[in-house]
Amino acid sequence: MRTISGLHFALVTAREPTEHSGASFMLIMSRTVGEVVNIGGDIEVTVVAVKGHQVRIGVNAPRTVGVDREEIASRRRHERAHPSKSKFTSVC
Repeated sequence: MRTISGLHFALVTAREPTEHSGASFMLIMSRTVGEVVNIGGDIEVTVVAVKGHQVRIGVNAPRTVGVDREEIASRRRHERAHPSKSKFTSVC
């Protein structure tokens, strides 16, 4: 556990970097509704609501930064790797 400015952070070292991020660690923190996490200088993640086991978050990022749920990002990676196997075809 690491403490910065009175906040407690658990740093977890990953066994291997993930395919997506290449990160070698994960910062785990607790936030409550309305609190914000800043990433870099231009991305904000806000906890909007918590209901049971579901957490709603808002992401404020520049338009040049892609923001997707993991299942959407995974599908897009698969479609780029296998364009002929896509479920959806363009009509244009």
